[in-house]
Amino acid sequence: MTRLNWGLSSSTIHGLTLQEAYHKLDDEISQLQERLSSLRSLRNSLAPISKVPTEILSKIFSHTQEHGELPLYEDLDITTRFYVSWVCRHWRNTAVTTPSLWTVISKKSRDVSLRIDFVEALLSRSRPRALVVGLFEPSVEVLKACLPQMCRIQHLRLLSAPRGADFSRLLIQPAPLLASLDLELNSPVQLPFAGVYPHLFHLTVRDTAIHSNFPLTATTITNFRIINPTQPIVAQDLIDILSSLPNLTDLILEKCFPNEVGVVPATRISRPHLQAVSIVDHHLETLFSFLELLDIPQAAVSVTWPEELIASEDELKYFSIILDHYRVQISLEVRHLEIKHGNSDFSVHLSSTPLNHRYSFCFPQQEFSSTEIDALFFALPISDLQTLSANTLTNSNVSEFQELTNLKSIALHGIAPLQELVLWGGLDPEEDWVPFSALEELSIYEVKQQFISEVDSLHRALSSRHLRGLGLAKLVIAQSPAVDVDRFKDIVGALSVVD
Repeated sequence: MTRLNWGLSSSTIHGLTLQEAYHKLDDEISQLQERLSSLRSLRNSLAPISKVPTEILSKIFSHTQEHGELPLYEDLDITTRFYVSWVCRHWRNTAVTTPSLWTVISKKSRDVSLRIDFVEALLSRSRPRALVVGLFEPSVEVLKACLPQMCRIQHLRLLSAPRGADFSRLLIQPAPLLASLDLELNSPVQLPFAGVYPHLFHLTVRDTAIHSNFPLTATTITNFRIINPTQPIVAQDLIDILSSLPNLTDLILEKCFPNEVGVVPATRISRPHLQAVSIVDHHLETLFSFLELLDIPQAAVSVTWPEELIASEDELKYFSIILDHYRVQISLEVRHLEIKHGNSDFSVHLSSTPLNHRYSFCFPQQEFSSTEIDALFFALPISDLQTLSANTLTNSNVSEFQELTNLKSIALHGIAPLQELVLWGGLDPEEDWVPFSALEELSIYEVKQQFISEVDSLHRALSSRHLRGLGLAKLVIAQSPAVDVDRFKDIVGALSVVD
Protein backbone atom coordinates (compact mmCIF):
# COMPACT_ATOMS: atom_id res chain seq x y z
CA MET A 1 0.00 0.00 0.00
CA THR A 2 1.40 3.35 -1.02
CA ARG A 3 1.75 5.89 1.78
CA LEU A 4 1.51 9.66 1.21
CA ASN A 5 3.75 12.27 2.83
CA TRP A 6 3.35 13.06 6.52
CA GLY A 7 1.73 9.74 7.27
CA LEU A 8 -1.41 10.14 5.19
CA SER A 9 -2.25 6.92 3.27
CA SER A 10 -4.95 5.86 0.89
CA SER A 11 -6.46 3.80 3.67
CA THR A 12 -6.99 6.96 5.67
CA ILE A 13 -9.62 8.13 3.25
CA HIS A 14 -10.98 4.61 2.48
CA GLY A 15 -14.63 4.36 3.27
CA LEU A 16 -15.16 8.20 3.34
CA THR A 17 -17.53 9.94 1.04
CA LEU A 18 -16.02 12.01 -1.73
CA GLN A 19 -16.89 15.26 0.11
CA GLU A 20 -15.33 13.98 3.37
CA ALA A 21 -12.20 12.92 1.49
CA TYR A 22 -11.83 16.42 0.00
CA HIS A 23 -12.15 18.01 3.43
CA LYS A 24 -9.62 15.58 4.89
CA LEU A 25 -7.11 16.34 2.13
CA ASP A 26 -7.69 20.10 2.32
CA ASP A 27 -7.00 20.04 6.05
CA GLU A 28 -3.79 18.13 5.45
CA ILE A 29 -2.71 20.55 2.67
CA SER A 30 -3.41 23.51 4.96
CA GLN A 31 -1.28 22.01 7.73
CA LEU A 32 1.55 21.32 5.29
CA GLN A 33 1.41 24.92 3.98
CA GLU A 34 1.56 26.28 7.52
CA ARG A 35 4.50 24.03 8.23
CA LEU A 36 6.30 25.16 5.06
CA SER A 37 5.60 28.80 5.90
CA SER A 38 7.02 28.28 9.37
CA LEU A 39 10.13 26.64 7.94
CA ARG A 40 10.62 29.47 5.41
CA SER A 41 10.27 32.08 8.18
CA LEU A 42 12.82 30.20 10.26
CA ARG A 43 15.18 29.99 7.29
CA ASN A 44 14.75 33.72 6.52
CA SER A 45 15.46 34.60 10.13
CA LEU A 46 18.95 33.17 9.71
CA ALA A 47 19.76 35.66 6.90
CA PRO A 48 22.01 38.58 7.93
CA ILE A 49 19.40 41.13 6.80
CA SER A 50 16.92 39.65 9.26
CA LYS A 51 19.37 40.02 12.13
CA VAL A 52 19.66 43.80 11.88
CA PRO A 53 18.69 45.15 15.33
CA THR A 54 15.21 46.62 15.49
CA GLU A 55 16.49 50.03 16.61
CA ILE A 56 18.82 50.38 13.60
CA LEU A 57 16.21 49.05 11.16
CA SER A 58 13.68 51.53 12.53
CA LYS A 59 16.07 54.44 11.94
CA ILE A 60 16.68 53.29 8.36
CA PHE A 61 12.95 53.11 7.72
CA SER A 62 12.47 56.59 9.17
CA HIS A 63 15.01 58.04 6.73
CA THR A 64 12.92 56.82 3.79
CA GLN A 65 10.16 59.21 4.84
CA GLU A 66 12.30 62.27 5.56
CA HIS A 67 10.93 65.40 3.93
CA GLY A 68 12.01 68.99 3.53
CA GLU A 69 10.80 72.10 5.24
CA LEU A 70 7.64 72.22 3.12
CA PRO A 71 6.89 68.59 2.28
CA LEU A 72 3.42 69.17 0.82
CA TYR A 73 4.49 71.71 -1.80
CA GLU A 74 6.04 68.89 -3.84
CA ASP A 75 4.95 65.37 -4.57
CA LEU A 76 5.90 63.20 -1.63
CA ASP A 77 6.49 59.49 -2.28
CA ILE A 78 4.69 57.71 0.56
CA THR A 79 4.69 54.21 -0.96
CA THR A 80 8.17 53.28 0.32
CA ARG A 81 6.82 52.63 3.80
CA PHE A 82 4.66 49.82 2.45
CA TYR A 83 7.48 48.23 0.48
CA VAL A 84 9.68 47.80 3.56
CA SER A 85 6.85 46.03 5.39
CA TRP A 86 6.59 43.36 2.69
CA VAL A 87 10.15 41.98 2.91
CA CYS A 88 9.80 39.64 5.86
CA ARG A 89 8.03 39.26 9.19
CA HIS A 90 10.88 40.94 11.10
CA TRP A 91 10.77 43.95 8.79
CA ARG A 92 7.00 44.15 8.96
CA ASN A 93 6.91 44.01 12.75
CA THR A 94 9.61 46.70 12.90
CA ALA A 95 7.85 48.89 10.32
CA VAL A 96 4.45 48.69 12.00
CA THR A 97 5.98 49.70 15.34
CA THR A 98 8.01 52.62 13.89
CA PRO A 99 5.74 55.68 14.39
CA SER A 100 7.80 58.04 12.19
CA LEU A 101 7.13 55.80 9.18
CA TRP A 102 3.39 56.53 9.27
CA THR A 103 3.28 60.28 9.91
CA VAL A 104 2.36 61.29 6.33
CA ILE A 105 -1.37 61.10 5.72
CA SER A 106 -1.69 62.08 2.09
CA LYS A 107 -2.10 60.82 -1.46
CA LYS A 108 0.12 61.84 -4.37
CA SER A 109 -2.78 61.59 -6.81
CA ARG A 110 -5.80 63.83 -6.56
CA ASP A 111 -7.79 61.09 -8.24
CA VAL A 112 -7.56 58.80 -5.22
CA SER A 113 -9.55 59.50 -2.08
CA LEU A 114 -8.31 58.71 1.42
CA ARG A 115 -10.31 55.86 2.93
CA ILE A 116 -11.31 56.24 6.55
CA ASP A 117 -9.83 52.86 7.54
CA PHE A 118 -6.51 53.86 5.94
CA VAL A 119 -6.48 57.19 7.83
CA GLU A 120 -7.37 55.57 11.14
CA ALA A 121 -4.60 53.00 10.73
CA LEU A 122 -2.01 55.71 10.05
CA LEU A 123 -3.21 57.82 12.98
CA SER A 124 -2.89 54.82 15.26
CA ARG A 125 0.54 53.72 14.04
CA SER A 126 2.05 57.23 14.06
CA ARG A 127 1.34 58.11 17.69
CA PRO A 128 2.70 60.26 19.26
CA ARG A 129 4.69 61.81 16.35
CA ALA A 130 3.96 65.06 14.54
CA LEU A 131 1.87 64.63 11.36
CA VAL A 132 2.00 65.75 7.74
CA VAL A 133 -1.58 65.81 6.44
CA GLY A 134 -2.78 66.49 2.89
CA LEU A 135 -6.54 66.27 2.32
CA PHE A 136 -8.08 66.52 -1.14
CA GLU A 137 -11.87 66.39 -1.13
CA PRO A 138 -11.89 64.47 2.17
CA SER A 139 -15.00 62.75 3.35
CA VAL A 140 -16.84 63.91 6.43
CA GLU A 141 -15.55 60.80 8.24
CA VAL A 142 -11.91 61.63 7.41
CA LEU A 143 -12.34 65.20 8.64
CA LYS A 144 -13.86 63.97 11.89
CA ALA A 145 -10.95 61.57 12.36
CA CYS A 146 -8.42 64.40 11.86
CA LEU A 147 -10.25 66.83 14.13
CA PRO A 148 -8.75 65.68 17.44
CA GLN A 149 -5.30 65.34 15.79
CA MET A 150 -4.77 69.06 15.07
CA CYS A 151 -2.66 69.23 18.22
CA ARG A 152 0.04 67.16 16.50
CA ILE A 153 -0.23 68.26 12.85
CA GLN A 154 2.93 70.04 11.68
CA HIS A 155 2.17 70.50 7.96
CA LEU A 156 -1.38 70.72 6.64
CA ARG A 157 -2.80 71.04 3.13
CA LEU A 158 -6.54 71.37 2.59
CA LEU A 159 -7.81 71.15 -0.97
CA SER A 160 -11.34 71.44 -2.29
CA ALA A 161 -13.83 70.57 0.40
CA PRO A 162 -16.72 68.58 -1.10
CA ARG A 163 -20.36 69.24 -0.31
CA GLY A 164 -21.09 68.41 3.30
CA ALA A 165 -17.45 68.69 4.40
CA ASP A 166 -16.58 71.62 6.67
CA PHE A 167 -12.95 72.68 6.92
CA SER A 168 -13.73 75.48 9.36
CA ARG A 169 -14.15 73.07 12.30
CA LEU A 170 -10.67 71.74 11.60
CA LEU A 171 -9.09 75.17 11.23
CA ILE A 172 -10.39 76.64 14.48
CA GLN A 173 -8.73 73.92 16.56
CA PRO A 174 -5.54 74.92 18.41
CA ALA A 175 -2.50 73.64 16.53
CA PRO A 176 0.61 74.26 18.64
CA LEU A 177 2.91 72.39 16.22
CA LEU A 178 1.56 73.70 12.90
CA ALA A 179 4.42 75.16 10.83
CA SER A 180 2.95 75.28 7.30
CA LEU A 181 -0.62 75.62 6.04
CA ASP A 182 -1.68 75.32 2.40
CA LEU A 183 -5.31 76.19 1.60
CA GLU A 184 -7.32 75.71 -1.58
CA LEU A 185 -10.93 76.12 -0.55
CA ASN A 186 -14.29 76.61 -2.22
CA SER A 187 -15.20 79.45 0.12
CA PRO A 188 -13.51 82.75 1.09
CA VAL A 189 -10.82 82.50 3.74
CA GLN A 190 -11.94 83.41 7.24
CA LEU A 191 -9.31 82.32 9.71
CA PRO A 192 -9.00 83.26 13.39
CA PHE A 193 -5.25 82.86 13.44
CA ALA A 194 -4.57 84.77 16.67
CA GLY A 195 -3.26 82.41 19.34
CA VAL A 196 -4.40 79.28 17.48
CA TYR A 197 -1.24 78.67 15.42
CA PRO A 198 1.64 80.04 17.55
CA HIS A 199 4.36 78.50 15.34
CA LEU A 200 2.92 78.99 11.85
CA PHE A 201 5.72 80.10 9.52
CA HIS A 202 4.49 79.23 6.00
CA LEU A 203 1.05 80.11 4.70
CA THR A 204 -0.22 79.46 1.16
CA VAL A 205 -3.66 80.49 -0.07
CA ARG A 206 -4.39 79.33 -3.63
CA ASP A 207 -7.48 79.42 -5.86
CA THR A 208 -9.41 80.98 -2.99
CA ALA A 209 -11.13 84.32 -2.43
CA ILE A 210 -9.58 86.54 0.23
CA HIS A 211 -11.88 88.98 2.01
CA SER A 212 -10.80 92.58 2.46
CA ASN A 213 -11.06 91.99 6.23
CA PHE A 214 -8.72 89.01 6.08
CA PRO A 215 -8.02 88.56 9.82
CA LEU A 216 -4.36 87.59 9.55
CA THR A 217 -2.68 88.14 12.91
CA ALA A 218 -0.17 85.28 12.96
CA THR A 219 2.93 87.40 13.50
CA THR A 220 5.18 84.34 13.25
CA ILE A 221 4.59 83.96 9.49
CA THR A 222 7.79 84.37 7.45
CA ASN A 223 6.66 82.92 4.08
CA PHE A 224 3.34 84.01 2.57
CA ARG A 225 1.92 82.94 -0.81
CA ILE A 226 -1.23 84.05 -2.56
CA ILE A 227 -1.71 82.09 -5.78
CA ASN A 228 -4.43 82.75 -8.34
CA PRO A 229 -7.17 84.06 -6.02
CA THR A 230 -10.69 83.71 -7.38
CA GLN A 231 -11.10 87.49 -7.00
CA PRO A 232 -8.39 90.12 -7.71
CA ILE A 233 -6.90 91.82 -4.65
CA VAL A 234 -6.56 95.60 -4.44
CA ALA A 235 -3.38 97.17 -3.09
CA GLN A 236 -5.05 98.35 0.12
CA ASP A 237 -6.04 94.80 1.10
CA LEU A 238 -2.51 93.52 0.45
CA ILE A 239 -0.99 96.34 2.48
CA ASP A 240 -3.39 95.60 5.35
CA ILE A 241 -2.33 91.95 5.29
CA LEU A 242 1.39 92.75 5.15
CA SER A 243 1.01 95.25 7.97
CA SER A 244 0.18 92.36 10.30
CA LEU A 245 3.25 90.32 9.28
CA PRO A 246 6.29 92.05 10.79
CA ASN A 247 8.58 89.00 10.39
CA LEU A 248 7.82 88.31 6.73
CA THR A 249 10.89 87.28 4.71
CA ASP A 250 9.38 85.79 1.51
CA LEU A 251 6.30 86.97 -0.39
CA ILE A 252 4.87 85.27 -3.49
CA LEU A 253 1.93 86.73 -5.42
CA GLU A 254 0.64 84.97 -8.56
CA LYS A 255 -2.09 86.53 -10.70
CA CYS A 256 -3.43 88.58 -7.82
CA PHE A 257 -3.85 92.07 -9.24
CA PRO A 258 -6.86 93.62 -10.98
CA ASN A 259 -6.55 95.11 -14.44
CA GLU A 260 -7.07 98.68 -13.26
CA VAL A 261 -5.38 100.60 -10.49
CA GLY A 262 -7.72 101.12 -7.54
CA VAL A 263 -7.46 103.52 -4.66
CA VAL A 264 -3.79 103.54 -3.69
CA PRO A 265 -2.95 104.09 -0.01
CA ALA A 266 -0.89 107.18 0.70
CA THR A 267 1.37 105.60 3.32
CA ARG A 268 4.24 103.26 2.46
CA ILE A 269 4.90 100.23 4.60
CA SER A 270 8.39 99.27 5.73
CA ARG A 271 9.41 95.61 5.81
CA PRO A 272 13.17 95.54 6.51
CA HIS A 273 13.23 91.74 7.01
CA LEU A 274 11.68 90.97 3.62
CA GLN A 275 14.27 89.13 1.52
CA ALA A 276 12.37 88.06 -1.59
CA VAL A 277 9.25 89.25 -3.43
CA SER A 278 8.10 87.13 -6.36
CA ILE A 279 5.19 88.29 -8.54
CA VAL A 280 3.62 86.54 -11.53
CA ASP A 281 1.32 88.98 -13.31
CA HIS A 282 0.96 91.11 -16.43
CA HIS A 283 -1.10 93.98 -15.00
CA LEU A 284 1.98 96.16 -14.89
CA GLU A 285 0.59 99.45 -13.66
CA THR A 286 -1.19 97.79 -10.75
CA LEU A 287 1.69 95.63 -9.59
CA PHE A 288 4.23 98.45 -9.82
CA SER A 289 1.85 100.71 -7.90
CA PHE A 290 1.83 98.04 -5.21
CA LEU A 291 5.62 97.77 -5.19
CA GLU A 292 5.88 101.54 -4.74
CA LEU A 293 4.13 101.14 -1.40
CA LEU A 294 6.81 98.78 -0.05
CA ASP A 295 9.97 100.01 1.61
CA ILE A 296 12.02 96.83 1.23
CA PRO A 297 15.73 97.74 1.21
CA GLN A 298 16.97 94.13 1.47
CA ALA A 299 14.51 92.38 -0.86
CA ALA A 300 15.18 90.79 -4.23
CA VAL A 301 12.14 91.50 -6.43
CA SER A 302 11.20 89.12 -9.23
CA VAL A 303 8.41 89.87 -11.72
CA THR A 304 7.45 87.13 -14.19
CA TRP A 305 5.11 87.44 -17.14
CA PRO A 306 2.46 84.64 -17.11
CA GLU A 307 3.54 81.73 -19.30
CA GLU A 308 0.26 81.51 -21.19
CA LEU A 309 0.49 85.13 -22.40
CA ILE A 310 2.75 86.47 -25.15
CA ALA A 311 4.13 89.97 -24.56
CA SER A 312 3.62 92.18 -27.61
CA GLU A 313 6.01 94.90 -28.75
CA ASP A 314 3.68 97.61 -27.44
CA GLU A 315 3.40 95.87 -24.07
CA LEU A 316 7.18 95.66 -23.81
CA LYS A 317 7.48 99.40 -24.47
CA TYR A 318 4.85 100.08 -21.85
CA PHE A 319 6.70 97.80 -19.45
CA SER A 320 9.93 99.78 -19.79
CA ILE A 321 8.06 103.08 -19.30
CA ILE A 322 6.32 101.83 -16.15
CA LEU A 323 9.60 100.42 -14.85
CA ASP A 324 11.34 103.75 -15.35
CA HIS A 325 8.51 105.53 -13.52
CA TYR A 326 8.82 103.04 -10.66
CA ARG A 327 12.60 103.56 -10.50
CA VAL A 328 12.08 107.32 -10.11
CA GLN A 329 9.46 106.88 -7.40
CA ILE A 330 11.70 104.69 -5.23
CA SER A 331 14.94 106.55 -6.11
CA LEU A 332 16.74 103.53 -7.53
CA GLU A 333 19.85 104.05 -9.61
CA VAL A 334 20.38 101.10 -11.96
CA ARG A 335 24.13 100.43 -12.03
CA HIS A 336 24.19 96.74 -12.94
CA LEU A 337 22.36 95.03 -15.81
CA GLU A 338 22.24 91.37 -16.83
CA ILE A 339 20.46 90.17 -20.00
CA LYS A 340 19.71 86.47 -20.51
CA HIS A 341 18.00 84.98 -23.55
CA GLY A 342 17.42 81.27 -22.90
CA ASN A 343 15.74 78.57 -24.97
CA SER A 344 12.35 79.31 -23.46
CA ASP A 345 12.58 82.66 -21.71
CA PHE A 346 14.04 86.16 -21.75
CA SER A 347 15.08 87.87 -18.53
CA VAL A 348 16.51 91.21 -17.43
CA HIS A 349 18.14 91.73 -14.03
CA LEU A 350 18.71 95.19 -12.57
CA SER A 351 20.35 96.30 -9.34
CA SER A 352 21.88 99.32 -7.71
CA THR A 353 24.64 97.27 -6.06
CA PRO A 354 26.12 93.93 -7.13
CA LEU A 355 24.30 92.01 -4.40
CA ASN A 356 21.43 93.95 -2.83
CA HIS A 357 18.06 95.26 -4.02
CA ARG A 358 18.07 93.23 -7.20
CA TYR A 359 15.14 93.31 -9.63
CA SER A 360 14.50 90.47 -12.06
CA PHE A 361 11.99 90.56 -14.91
CA CYS A 362 11.34 87.33 -16.78
CA PHE A 363 9.26 86.62 -19.88
CA PRO A 364 8.89 82.81 -20.12
CA GLN A 365 8.10 80.97 -23.35
CA GLN A 366 9.23 83.98 -25.38
CA GLU A 367 11.52 83.99 -28.42
CA PHE A 368 12.04 87.72 -28.78
CA SER A 369 13.02 89.24 -32.10
CA SER A 370 15.54 92.10 -32.25
CA THR A 371 12.73 94.66 -32.60
CA GLU A 372 11.00 93.26 -29.52
CA ILE A 373 14.22 93.38 -27.53
CA ASP A 374 14.65 96.98 -28.63
CA ALA A 375 11.11 97.67 -27.46
CA LEU A 376 11.98 96.24 -24.06
CA PHE A 377 14.89 98.70 -23.82
CA PHE A 378 12.74 101.57 -25.11
CA ALA A 379 12.85 103.44 -21.80
CA LEU A 380 14.86 101.10 -19.63
CA PRO A 381 16.56 103.13 -16.88
CA ILE A 382 20.22 102.48 -17.68
CA SER A 383 21.78 105.96 -17.81
CA ASP A 384 23.84 105.21 -14.65
CA LEU A 385 24.94 101.76 -15.78
CA GLN A 386 28.38 100.60 -14.61
CA THR A 387 28.41 96.86 -15.43
CA LEU A 388 26.76 94.84 -18.20
CA SER A 389 26.46 91.06 -18.59
CA ALA A 390 24.68 89.65 -21.64
CA ASN A 391 24.29 86.59 -23.85
CA THR A 392 22.33 88.54 -26.47
CA LEU A 393 22.51 92.08 -27.86
CA THR A 394 21.06 94.02 -30.78
CA ASN A 395 22.44 96.90 -32.83
CA SER A 396 20.19 99.33 -31.01
CA ASN A 397 21.28 97.99 -27.64
CA VAL A 398 24.93 98.42 -28.52
CA SER A 399 24.31 101.97 -29.72
CA GLU A 400 22.69 102.80 -26.39
CA PHE A 401 25.53 101.27 -24.39
CA GLN A 402 28.17 103.11 -26.44
CA GLU A 403 26.84 106.40 -25.12
CA LEU A 404 27.06 105.47 -21.43
CA THR A 405 29.94 107.29 -19.77
CA ASN A 406 29.89 105.22 -16.57
CA LEU A 407 29.94 101.75 -18.14
CA LYS A 408 33.18 100.23 -16.85
CA SER A 409 32.72 96.45 -17.13
CA ILE A 410 31.18 94.21 -19.83
CA ALA A 411 30.80 90.40 -19.77
CA LEU A 412 29.72 88.67 -22.99
CA HIS A 413 28.49 85.05 -22.89
CA GLY A 414 28.69 83.27 -26.24
CA ILE A 415 29.57 84.49 -29.69
CA ALA A 416 26.34 86.37 -30.51
CA PRO A 417 26.86 89.40 -28.21
CA LEU A 418 30.56 89.51 -29.16
CA GLN A 419 29.62 89.78 -32.81
CA GLU A 420 27.22 92.61 -32.08
CA LEU A 421 29.69 94.50 -29.91
CA VAL A 422 32.81 94.09 -32.05
CA LEU A 423 31.67 93.62 -35.62
CA TRP A 424 28.52 95.71 -35.75
CA GLY A 425 28.77 97.99 -32.73
CA GLY A 426 32.43 98.69 -32.82
CA LEU A 427 34.95 99.21 -30.02
CA ASP A 428 37.33 101.23 -32.22
CA PRO A 429 37.68 104.88 -31.21
CA GLU A 430 36.80 107.28 -33.97
CA GLU A 431 38.49 110.57 -34.82
CA ASP A 432 36.17 112.74 -32.74
CA TRP A 433 34.37 110.18 -30.58
CA VAL A 434 35.25 107.29 -28.27
CA PRO A 435 32.61 104.56 -27.84
CA PHE A 436 32.51 102.92 -24.42
CA SER A 437 34.76 105.70 -23.15
CA ALA A 438 34.88 104.44 -19.54
CA LEU A 439 35.34 100.73 -20.33
CA GLU A 440 38.01 99.17 -18.09
CA GLU A 441 37.21 95.44 -17.99
CA LEU A 442 35.95 93.04 -20.65
CA SER A 443 35.14 89.34 -20.19
CA ILE A 444 34.31 86.93 -23.01
CA TYR A 445 32.95 83.41 -22.46
CA GLU A 446 32.53 80.30 -24.63
CA VAL A 447 34.15 81.33 -27.90
CA LYS A 448 34.64 78.22 -30.04
CA GLN A 449 37.22 77.46 -32.75
CA GLN A 450 34.96 78.37 -35.68
CA PHE A 451 34.60 81.95 -34.43
CA ILE A 452 38.29 82.87 -34.28
CA SER A 453 37.72 85.61 -36.89
CA GLU A 454 35.59 87.44 -34.34
CA VAL A 455 38.48 87.18 -31.87
CA ASP A 456 40.77 88.70 -34.54
CA SER A 457 38.37 91.65 -34.85
CA LEU A 458 38.35 92.02 -31.07
CA HIS A 459 42.15 92.07 -31.03
CA ARG A 460 42.26 94.82 -33.68
CA ALA A 461 39.72 96.93 -31.78
CA LEU A 462 41.57 96.58 -28.46
CA SER A 463 44.90 97.34 -30.16
CA SER A 464 43.42 100.53 -31.60
CA ARG A 465 42.14 101.55 -28.17
CA HIS A 466 45.53 100.77 -26.63
CA LEU A 467 47.31 103.02 -29.15
CA ARG A 468 44.92 105.85 -28.25
CA GLY A 469 45.66 105.42 -24.53
CA LEU A 470 42.33 103.67 -23.88
CA GLY A 471 43.64 100.18 -23.14
CA LEU A 472 41.68 97.84 -20.92
CA ALA A 473 42.75 97.42 -17.30
CA LYS A 474 41.68 93.77 -17.46
CA LEU A 475 40.66 91.21 -20.08
CA VAL A 476 39.12 87.87 -19.04
CA ILE A 477 38.94 84.99 -21.53
CA ALA A 478 36.89 82.13 -20.08
CA GLN A 479 35.86 78.69 -21.36
CA SER A 480 37.50 79.44 -24.73
CA PRO A 481 40.46 77.04 -25.13
CA ALA A 482 40.81 77.73 -28.87
CA VAL A 483 41.63 81.42 -28.31
CA ASP A 484 45.32 82.42 -28.48
CA VAL A 485 45.47 84.52 -25.34
CA ASP A 486 49.16 85.43 -25.59
CA ARG A 487 48.50 87.92 -28.38
CA PHE A 488 46.48 90.07 -25.95
CA LYS A 489 49.18 90.38 -23.29
CA ASP A 490 50.77 93.58 -24.60
CA ILE A 491 47.53 95.52 -25.15
CA VAL A 492 45.74 95.04 -21.81
CA GLY A 493 46.77 95.81 -18.28
CA ALA A 494 46.01 92.34 -16.93
CA LEU A 495 45.02 89.15 -18.70
CA SER A 496 43.06 86.39 -16.94
CA VAL A 497 42.33 82.97 -18.42
CA VAL A 498 39.61 80.74 -16.92
CA ASP A 499 38.99 77.14 -18.01
